Amino acid sequence: MTSNVGSREVARKPLRVGYATPSKGAAPDTVPDGEYRRAPEQAFAPEFLNRIDDIVIFRTLDAGDVVRIIDLELQGLFTRTGRLGYKIKVTEGAKRRLASMGYEARYGVRSLRRTLAEQVEEPLSTLILDGKLRTGDTVVVESDRSRGIRLRVDRPAA
Repeated sequence: MTSNVGSREVARKPLRVGYATPSKGAAPDTVPDGEYRRAPEQAFAPEFLNRIDDIVIFRTLDAGDVVRIIDLELQGLFTRTGRLGYKIKVTEGAKRRLASMGYEARYGVRSLRRTLAEQVEEPLSTLILDGKLRTGDTVVVESDRSRGIRLRVDRPAA
């Protein structure tokens, strides 16, 4: 079971003085675990709490975490396209753009999978189905100011 019990209360706390306070509320990484651990006691009956073996507290994702998740999500796509004879290269700028498009602090990375499908997988599928790729081609996924993300085909020198 997962729950966000305690996260709203922590977000309502006044801003703490110090470095790297990314939001108007207290940064979840700076909140003592005790505040999170007390929250279920206020939300759930003791009979239910006795059935819980452990409480795991997750920290807020930062931009680097989201880029690493993108790398992990794209590994399967790299493998599948590699079997077809194509390579995919995703620029760092594209990863940052995809991260900003698919991550929202309030909702986490829930929409990241959809963003990757819409911005990378679907356009790549169109290139393949339209016969615009040849064996050995490299598809470069890059950030584009006007469209957000664009796919460019690099052909090996003949």
